[in-house]
Amino acid sequence: MTVGRSLASSASAAADASPADAAAARVASLDAFRGFLIFWMLLANHIVWSPSIPVQLRHAPWGAGVTLTDVVFPWFLFVMGVAIPLSAARSRQAAGGLPPVLRILRRSFLLVVLGLVVYTSVYGRLYLGLGILQVLGLTYLVAATTARLPVGGRAALCAALVLGHWALLKFAPVPGVGSGVLEPGRNILHYLNTTYFQRYHLAGLASLVPTSAIVIAGTLAGEVFARATLPAVRRIGWLVGGGAALTLAGWLWQLEMPFNRALWTPSLVLWVIGTGALAVGGLYGLLDVRGWRAVALPLVVLGSNAILVYMGAILFRVYVVQRLRLPVGSEGPTLHEAVLGWLVKEMGALHGAWAYASAVVAFWWLVLFVLYRRRIFLRL
Repeated sequence: MTVGRSLASSASAAADASPADAAAARVASLDAFRGFLIFWMLLANHIVWSPSIPVQLRHAPWGAGVTLTDVVFPWFLFVMGVAIPLSAARSRQAAGGLPPVLRILRRSFLLVVLGLVVYTSVYGRLYLGLGILQVLGLTYLVAATTARLPVGGRAALCAALVLGHWALLKFAPVPGVGSGVLEPGRNILHYLNTTYFQRYHLAGLASLVPTSAIVIAGTLAGEVFARATLPAVRRIGWLVGGGAALTLAGWLWQLEMPFNRALWTPSLVLWVIGTGALAVGGLYGLLDVRGWRAVALPLVVLGSNAILVYMGAILFRVYVVQRLRLPVGSEGPTLHEAVLGWLVKEMGALHGAWAYASAVVAFWWLVLFVLYRRRIFLRL
């Protein structure tokens, strides 16, 4: 894990670069989309809940479809997959360094270890489960090690994972329940977790099948950027056309097996991949082709250090915001209680909650902006 100067080129430098350099250059649309996901994550994680908070900032109840908050993590998985071919292109141009297999293992291992650190801090005890960073690390391992397969092979593997997960949910029998039941506590994934995985701190292990499919699909989308000779119009066409087809397929599939984030239903997986490709394709056309990068700078700043801000926001909240008492050294309110209490008193419960969450987002944006200006990025 290193924190160092970015290898990304500026927009003007990328325009003057050779085709090989252009393939390895940082794609602004990916940083912008990733930045939007980080923005929404910060907002959703720090907004103080009340009945007046918009539904899209909350997770959907079981059986009620999905909200924007539900699909932030799946989209993040997709974007991680898109970046894999670009990262491989940059690595091929760099002199020296670790062999590809060792580099993949190192990144995967570091993500799992960082997840262990983050969630152990959150729970105040050793946490060995599968949190977000652990899932990122393990799905990255699957997608990066299969990224050398031909495009057709990866597409077939992705389809096999999605169909296999569908067959598990649809046909695998649950003792005392039957097959095809998708109710809370009465489904095959719950049965596998409680009967087999939980005892080994691996609850959620079966979710690596659909989540890996999302990341592998992302690598397929990333090929349109890694192939330097592919015209911009063709790139947009592949992303938007393929994204629209998969979005429609996912929506049609949910008529048979509804969207469910807890179960990672295949209909949701297809919809996430499709809408993710649409978002990346649309942003690529606006930012990288039309040159509207300056408009998206606030999002690009957030997206350029996504892992750092994800970890930093959680650890800062655990060790500073929720522990520091005012006055310092006293038994007074925590920093969180003091700031939120003052905002609620001055602005009311609803506006105070929005002001608090907005202040958190602004704080981390300023931190990342300083790092961005200095071209310092966390690299695993």
